[in-house]
Amino acid sequence: LPTATGLCGNETIGDSGLSAGRGTAGRWLDSEDRLGAAFRFLGTESERTGFSIASDANGVPLIGRPFTNTQFLPTPSALLVASPGFLRGSVDVTTSSDFYSGEALGRVNLDADDCSRLDLIGGYHTLLLDDGLTIRNEAVVVGGNLPIGTRFSILDDFNTRNEFHGGSIGVWYDSYRGPWTVSAMAKVSIGSMLQQVRVRGASQVVDAAGGTTDYVGGLLASRTNIGEFERRETTYVPEINLTLSRQLTKRLEFTMGYTFIYLSSVVLAGDQVDLNVNSSQLFGGAILPPQDPRPPQFDDKEYFVHGLSFGLNFRF
Repeated sequence: LPTATGLCGNETIGDSGLSAGRGTAGRWLDSEDRLGAAFRFLGTESERTGFSIASDANGVPLIGRPFTNTQFLPTPSALLVASPGFLRGSVDVTTSSDFYSGEALGRVNLDADDCSRLDLIGGYHTLLLDDGLTIRNEAVVVGGNLPIGTRFSILDDFNTRNEFHGGSIGVWYDSYRGPWTVSAMAKVSIGSMLQQVRVRGASQVVDAAGGTTDYVGGLLASRTNIGEFERRETTYVPEINLTLSRQLTKRLEFTMGYTFIYLSSVVLAGDQVDLNVNSSQLFGGAILPPQDPRPPQFDDKEYFVHGLSFGLNFRF
């Protein structure tokens, strides 16, 4: 409708602050502290966002899920979820995101004096980014030509996984001034990113007598694009880490720092949604040309992580 208002979608999500944990464990392998090994881990809390709207018992307000109907000519359209005097219904949208990174590093001293040291670092890096988008809607007939009480349910579910494995190389610099230490690490990891997309859709009709009919495919996750898809991409992951430390005791120090991580190519769930839908196949109808929505096109994006950290280091 020309006067319709967008309630959910066409916006950036996943850019809010999250709690995270970072751990680093390492030790020197020789008496002169010139050769060392370290393990590093970073993980964020699971991010979950949601949106819900429901009509009243009479179907107010009118609610629809917009798409472009390509059955005849591409036409802006909407799947009615609630309509006054005809349908009462609801829509629920949930998104999810999880990020983890782990490394095993070697450290070799290149130069050192009483106030600073410069080390070469390198090793193995693995990283995981999961992303999800789920849309559920339900409508119940309250009037009109259809049997009152008939219930329609639709599920569209998009999930992506980005799994990185590669080698890393960089430098680690420490500068000492009394009880204070400034550390800077800069490195880049290069390797293979396995990008996976899973599309799942289902719909159901429950008639007024309670009989249930299930169909494969929903609205945006239909029979033409559901399934599991994957590809591999060469990806680079630069990282910068800055840390300021204050010695508290002989073995304990307080730290605060900043981390920046960049991923050159990832797939996210929302980018795999095709809003072109041939309505002929809804609720088990025939699949006619054009076969829309299309399978995922692996529309990839850059991805950034910024982090502020506070912690304690214990040396033994």
